[in-house]
Amino acid sequence: SKMLKNAEERVGVEIVTTRGRRLHLSAAGRELAAVGERVVAAFDGLDEFVREMRLGRAGSVRFVTSSTPGSYVLPEIVAAYLHERPRVAVDMRIMPISGLWEAFDVGQFEFAIAPFNGLPKELTSEPLYSDPIVFFAAPGLPIASKDRVALADLAGETLIGKFVDSHWRRIFRELEESGFRVKRRVTIIPPEGVKSMVAQGLGVGVLFASSVRRELADGTFVPVRIATAALREQFCIAMNPKYALSPSAVTFLDHLRATVSNEVRK
Repeated sequence: SKMLKNAEERVGVEIVTTRGRRLHLSAAGRELAAVGERVVAAFDGLDEFVREMRLGRAGSVRFVTSSTPGSYVLPEIVAAYLHERPRVAVDMRIMPISGLWEAFDVGQFEFAIAPFNGLPKELTSEPLYSDPIVFFAAPGLPIASKDRVALADLAGETLIGKFVDSHWRRIFRELEESGFRVKRRVTIIPPEGVKSMVAQGLGVGVLFASSVRRELADGTFVPVRIATAALREQFCIAMNPKYALSPSAVTFLDHLRATVSNEVRK
């Protein structure tokens, strides 16, 4: 009775009424009881959410990635992870290399997936996969019919690709040191634009293998096999050692390491 009286004084309305020797909820009391049930259920749900979050089965994962892994490697992996963990949200931001590390620094992302080349010194990293550089052409292009192509054979070709990012500039600098020359270059961003131009027979495309894997498999494009050392780009997982990962980010990275396709790892 004392507790009920204190409660009524606190809310300023009558909560119970007396009928004979029995207490009954007033109209206001019934309203408060309904709200109380929802509040208690919410607290129970919060406890369950916290337990799931600690196990990495609830919460969110925020990371930034460069365009090639973000567009061609990660989507299927992220989808499979979300099917297994429906209470986790993933925020994957695709950024050009030129602005990626600044975005990572100011955007409070937990980790980044990007080329190892150009990684800021204050970040730690681990290798994730190595992506080969491939030259390719439309099937009707004469150079596409050759079993093996020397660097000199490309001198009369138009080369189409993404030549503005730092890692592409480094790759072509290495080729030029080996005697690589082309008639002209056409710079197009993003990779889908490169593929569209190559499909029109304009020239030889150059991209990472992951971004053109399906078209090479179905015959849309033919690989142009260059007689030179294979070129690859190492992609990594980068993190700031000052900050701990959330449990859901830990489970996502475990999933990512386990499911990056064998084709891309090679």
